[in-house]
Amino acid sequence: MTAVEPAHVLVSGAGIAGCAAALSLAATGHTVTLIEPSTDTGKRFAGEWLHPPGVRALDRLGVAWRDLPHRPGLGFAVYPDDGLHPIVLPYPGGLTALACRHDLLLDRIRHTAAQQPKVSLLYGRRVQAGADGYPVITGPTPPNPVPTRGLWIRAEGRTAQSGPSHPRSHTLGLLLDDVELPLEDFAHVFAAGPSPVLAYAINEGQVRMTIDVPAHLRRPGKPYDLHDYRQAMPAPLLACAEAALRAGLGRWSANRSQPRSQYTTTPHAAFVGDAVGSHHPLSACGMTLALLDGECIGAHAVKTYSLIRRWAGAVPEATALTLHKILADADGRDPVRQGLFRMWRSSPSAANHSMQLLAMEENSLRRFSYTMLEILKFAIASKPRSGKALLAWTWWTLRLLYRLAAVRTNRVRGGLSRYFSRGRA
Repeated sequence: MTAVEPAHVLVSGAGIAGCAAALSLAATGHTVTLIEPSTDTGKRFAGEWLHPPGVRALDRLGVAWRDLPHRPGLGFAVYPDDGLHPIVLPYPGGLTALACRHDLLLDRIRHTAAQQPKVSLLYGRRVQAGADGYPVITGPTPPNPVPTRGLWIRAEGRTAQSGPSHPRSHTLGLLLDDVELPLEDFAHVFAAGPSPVLAYAINEGQVRMTIDVPAHLRRPGKPYDLHDYRQAMPAPLLACAEAALRAGLGRWSANRSQPRSQYTTTPHAAFVGDAVGSHHPLSACGMTLALLDGECIGAHAVKTYSLIRRWAGAVPEATALTLHKILADADGRDPVRQGLFRMWRSSPSAANHSMQLLAMEENSLRRFSYTMLEILKFAIASKPRSGKALLAWTWWTLRLLYRLAAVRTNRVRGGLSRYFSRGRA
């Protein structure tokens, strides 16, 4: 049998991030070997909402997606449990997201990568680190491990993460047929019950619903109880979801929290997508971050890629943490939760700033800090006597902003170091 020839770049993992990296690297002249250990093409439960920057990345990478069954995403509609009207949060500037079945989009991006003359897509093989830190390809062919000496892009998802990850909760995914959502082409967040429910159309008459289930409420073998969502969720949608749960059609996924900090470990290895780190899926930004990571690694050296993406991913990660803390960790009486809803309802400018952050169109520390302070201001106005809860939120916010400032400072230091090392002083 013929051994796999060492390529200029080896990408382990042909998911969204790995394929994006392969396409970007091939476009800049690299020869790429793309390794996928599984022959099951994308049947696992994964993200299906792509924010506007991710849609633009698909176009730049040459992925033809418009003929796939899909729905546009115009923004988010939040349904609090206060019985009032929903809070509609459109994307700023008329931007549009993409909602599409994950397996269909993955098959398309894999096909696009495999069609590139400089990309070889191989199934049924694995990649592991050798004693010298360089990758080693194993699999049915060749019969013996083949070491490589090029750049190694690790896109194996959470299995590549180092250090312990912490399961915050579980996501229960349902695919509902013949049902419509109240607001066409908006992602719906039902902020009721013990934790939020996210639902959005991925095709005509087909809705993806993801239910955040706290770890202590999961009961294996028993359908999850949606009784607490009756006030926020429309009756036809609730009935359809309950029927799917009784039929055992739900698919589970653990929500593990791992900071997005592992961008590189050696000068010849870089991480993309969930291999970098992962967070709660409520903000639906995981697939967008994966595409942008993969696109970036093709245009920059490993160290530069790490500096760029470390900051570019920091604010989206902080946004996801904030949304989860407010909508999942707090109950309906929490002053910060009430303050967020009040801010969205009464301040169009603050709501627009929030959507710029959620859409990943804005990642400045100044904008994020402003939004966090606005939430605190409205929380104080909502329940000024909730001193203990407000103090805890203020302390949590300050720690989060400090961490973001540290990432920003390290980025500036790294940029200056590269500037002077090139003799440009």
